[in-house]
Amino acid sequence: MENPKVFISYSWHPEKNKIWVQRLAERLIQDGVNVKLDVWDLKHGHDKNA
Repeated sequence: MENPKVFISYSWHPEKNKIWVQRLAERLIQDGVNVKLDVWDLKHGHDKNA
């Protein structure tokens, strides 16, 4: 079976949001989830659906 996939996008303000979401993403990766996190995987002008 293929690992589950998730794309995470969120409000970057306040800064504590960014820290919390990055910890969540790291935990999901440890649990075998293929995580796409906006700040890790998207660059300006990239299509999130590509």
